[in-house]
Amino acid sequence: MKHSAPRRARTSRGYAALAVATVASAILVLEGSPVAWAAPADSAGVAISTAQRAAAAGAMALPVTTAALALPARQSAASAAAKALAVKPKAKPVVVKKKKAAVAPYRFGTKKFNLWYAQTYMLAKYHWAFPQFACLARMWGKESAWNQNAWNHASGARGIPQAQPGNKMSKFGKDWRTNPTVQIRWGLAYIRGTYGSPCSAWAFWQRHHWY
Repeated sequence: MKHSAPRRARTSRGYAALAVATVASAILVLEGSPVAWAAPADSAGVAISTAQRAAAAGAMALPVTTAALALPARQSAASAAAKALAVKPKAKPVVVKKKKAAVAPYRFGTKKFNLWYAQTYMLAKYHWAFPQFACLARMWGKESAWNQNAWNHASGARGIPQAQPGNKMSKFGKDWRTNPTVQIRWGLAYIRGTYGSPCSAWAFWQRHHWY
């Protein structure tokens, strides 16, 4: 019984040293220093056992290991989220619909075809509506009866618009002698440049019988 008090004192000092070593090991482990695994001793020179060091290291290393494992997982999740946000949906290609060419309701080269083509072309090209077409129909009806083969032997005027000389129409096509579409395009361009509109040209024709 005489030695029980000193033993209790040494045991108390051992536990106190263990607590100090545990805290020190935790600090060094968090700082990444290998010194944390050195054999600590208390102030009285009592060495801490290997089992105590292992218990302290295990207790303090576990949270660090868990945190180290959790950090890459969080980074991977963040990286995946960033990539998901960065991926943009592919834009759909813009499809441009081509306008279908008007199908002629009449046989090429007939008077009905020539009238239809002139009305369709002047509306699309110059935005001249039916009143202008009515003036044109009367005027070219007087000039050539809408016949692409018309030829005035006295003056040399040729075609539906009675171009004089006829080779002026070659600017719109080499087959100007027989192609009514070439003649009509040239005639409308001539009227636009000279009179401004078919009705103005028709008004001039009524006074002079030529245009």
